[in-house]
Amino acid sequence: MTSVACYPLNTYKNAMHLALQHLHMLKQQLHEPVASFAVKVHQLLTRADPHMSEDMKLYFLMPRLRHDIARRVHDQGPTMFRAAVQIAQRVESILEPA
Repeated sequence: MTSVACYPLNTYKNAMHLALQHLHMLKQQLHEPVASFAVKVHQLLTRADPHMSEDMKLYFLMPRLRHDIARRVHDQGPTMFRAAVQIAQRVESILEPA
């Protein structure tokens, strides 16, 4: 028997699970700008866990960035999601000048 009090918790768990599933399938595409990709990742991370640590955010971001960008970002050792995205945008501008 399911109580009414469990419904919001189950809804939250389902939303979290769905966000993590989408996140695991997500990968930056070849011509996808870092900025728009980072927004998608951040939205999914926020849905999965609004209080996620910066370490966990980086754990999910780094392998989903294009490999050529991720490697250069990793070499600079960012400790925050926002810093990693800023580095990735700088790398992107060098790799793909306008």
